[in-house]
Amino acid sequence: MKLHQLLSMQSNSVLNIPIHYDLQPLPPSKQLSTSIKKLFKAQGLVYAHLWLINPTAVEKGKTRNRITVMRKLWCKMDSAVTPKAHLIFEHAADDQEKLNGIGDKIEDPLEKQHQEQMRVDHVLAKMHGEFT
Repeated sequence: MKLHQLLSMQSNSVLNIPIHYDLQPLPPSKQLSTSIKKLFKAQGLVYAHLWLINPTAVEKGKTRNRITVMRKLWCKMDSAVTPKAHLIFEHAADDQEKLNGIGDKIEDPLEKQHQEQMRVDHVLAKMHGEFT
């Protein structure tokens, strides 16, 4: 399954997908592939809940549970805990609680603005004459 298919599937039914773990032994390459798929799915569910604005108490509880699942999968893969992962594992649920949701505080609009400014700077850097 391609990544865009996985993301569209997950966004269409994000609140209804339970994460199931199959405990059958698999070859090492299949185990890694399966672990990565489970981690991506868990991450998508966590981010979907973190993006909620004015979440209910039940939704906040689901966020905490999904962060716990994501952390377990992350640690099971013996991955280094990046700064972003640390923020999610240790602070995101508390921030969601304190701020009554963080969905309206995500960085996407700011990131888009940075990209647009870089594009303008790139164009202007090639110009010579009275404008530079």
